Amino acid sequence: MFAERGLHGVSMDDVARAAGVSKPVLYDHFGSKEQLYEAAVLLAAEELAVSLQQAAEAQPDPERQMWQGIQTFLDAVEDHPDWWLLTRQAAQIGEGRLAGLGSRSHQISTDAIARMFSTAAQRAESDALSGALELLAQAFVGACATVAQWWIAHPEVPKQTVALTLMNMLWMGFGDLAKMNLWLPPADEGEPR
Repeated sequence: MFAERGLHGVSMDDVARAAGVSKPVLYDHFGSKEQLYEAAVLLAAEELAVSLQQAAEAQPDPERQMWQGIQTFLDAVEDHPDWWLLTRQAAQIGEGRLAGLGSRSHQISTDAIARMFSTAAQRAESDALSGALELLAQAFVGACATVAQWWIAHPEVPKQTVALTLMNMLWMGFGDLAKMNLWLPPADEGEPR
């Protein structure tokens, strides 16, 4: 219901009725509507991160891990749009107890991706990634989030097309880094190499 109507469009009475429990039971477990919303957002983010990590870990190399992770992410957006909508809504809350919720939700995904990138860098014995794992994870999660938002608005585009586009865009950068193929500015720009 939060995904469909947002935080302010849902009452504890609505949730209690839908869950088949009394309103006092909800307050016993969550304390307030904001705490219930927070729990729902964080659970959605954690479930998405776990599903991504499990799918990727089953693959033998970084390239296949990324491909499987992208497909799993897009499956989740398609199969559980409520997870996606909930985490996107949370990113827009800027006041009160929930002000940092979107960032915390985003960080759950970023941490999972950074762990996968770390494993990939270790397997490839690549030092090129070691100092930039958090930055790469932020870029990866941000790109996937933006593409998912676009795809929701353009459902006529096949999921496979979206997955291939994301993979090509992201693997071209990450794959080269894993192989220690770095772009550096020309020496004449005065930048240290």
